[in-house]
Amino acid sequence: MNKNTFSVIFFTKKAKENKKGEMPIYGRITVNGARAEFSTQRRITAERWKDGKVKGKTIESKAIQSHLDTLKNRIFTLHTQFVNEGTAITSQKLKDSIFVKAKKGKTLIEAFEYYENQLKETGQIATMKKYVTIKRHLQRFMKHQYNTEDILLRDLEYSYIELFVHYLKSVANISHNTARRYMKQIKSIISISDKNNWIDKDPFKRFTMGEKPIQRIVLTVNELRKIENKEIDNERLNEVKDVFLFCCYTGLSYVDVESLTAKNIQTLEGDKQMIFTYRTKTEIKASIFLSAKAKAILDKYKSHPICEERNCLLPVKSNQKYNAYLKEIQVLCGIDKPLTTHVARRTYATILLNNGVRLETVQKSLGHSDPEQTKEYAKLLNITIADEVSKLDGII
Repeated sequence: MNKNTFSVIFFTKKAKENKKGEMPIYGRITVNGARAEFSTQRRITAERWKDGKVKGKTIESKAIQSHLDTLKNRIFTLHTQFVNEGTAITSQKLKDSIFVKAKKGKTLIEAFEYYENQLKETGQIATMKKYVTIKRHLQRFMKHQYNTEDILLRDLEYSYIELFVHYLKSVANISHNTARRYMKQIKSIISISDKNNWIDKDPFKRFTMGEKPIQRIVLTVNELRKIENKEIDNERLNEVKDVFLFCCYTGLSYVDVESLTAKNIQTLEGDKQMIFTYRTKTEIKASIFLSAKAKAILDKYKSHPICEERNCLLPVKSNQKYNAYLKEIQVLCGIDKPLTTHVARRTYATILLNNGVRLETVQKSLGHSDPEQTKEYAKLLNITIADEVSKLDGII
């Protein structure tokens, strides 16, 4: 009498080891002595593999073992299903059934593209670009981790999320808070997928990622004066210096000052001038008073060849050159803080708030949708605290 046998094991193939010393992991299904092998799409080094299982407690090791367990459970579930149905069972049929199932359903990248199209159709281009950026990070991560560029939504597990966060920080050199923002946007894609019944479970259910406090760098008024008063005998550096100062006087970001045109300037009663623009990042309107210092910089470049050619107000360099030249200016001015457009924007907001401008007004100038964003700038500079409290010297 023939005995029915059924087993599933995992093994590595030394002959296919890559330059990193990683071997592909294969699965083998055996039914009544007949074998069928399949690739698990995972690799591992010899020291992390023992007796058909992954060794180690790292996030990556746990994720690989979790994937193997999922595959094994799926094969056993299919075997039970075939037994209950009374259908013939072969190793090849079980292998084919695993991957027939895997071809059905929506993928993570398809879900991203679905939402990207929605954003494009509604004119939310800046937001759409953010999701495109995250999608590219995901594709690079999957290529790096799994040698693929997509995954079924139903196959998303908690371990996938942990590994992606680890990849962002260690391989892509993304900061903790930026990675946190990316995960929030991926979570919104999962929420859309849930509403469309593309997933059965939420892999984010147990996921939490708190925000890390960061030091927001701003210039003091004295440091700003240092830059204003520094005479630089170099045309390109002077142009970058003027653009940076203009950002300090208006709070505009690099991309918004680069695209500024005469159409954005309006004259009000009493000859007061304002900048009205929609921020590229958020598509929210910003209303900025054009101070005398800011206006003087615009007047300086009215006839500049680059401004005439591009129909813009300032000769803004490429982002790479702009940041490189700002480092030179920082050294020349003897300032021990990095000079960036973000620093200029924060400096503008902080000076306004420290000089009694209402939070709501600063919010409109910065083009913030949420007052909480503006409140981040509402922390007094140490020098301001010293100036104000020193008035009480002798009293307390």
